Amino acid sequence: MSIIINRDELEQIEASIDCKCQKYSGRGMYGEECFAIMTDEREFIIALVLAKILGLEKTQEMSEKFRKDSMGKGSVFYFPGYTFEE
Repeated sequence: MSIIINRDELEQIEASIDCKCQKYSGRGMYGEECFAIMTDEREFIIALVLAKILGLEKTQEMSEKFRKDSMGKGSVFYFPGYTFEE
């Protein structure tokens, strides 16, 4: 069962940091897609710290479960078990 990130939450994420939210299938996921944020590492860490301070929903659990793949100039941070509304 996936946890769904709604459209308002997606818009808040993309408005808060320089990133792109999309679906991604990471290592060991065998084609299953999940929610991902494409950005540089510094931006992502700043976003996590601010979200924790501000107490945004889902942030604590998501920050404990994320994985990272390098994408050349940036990184993709993905969250198995999370998806978003299309």
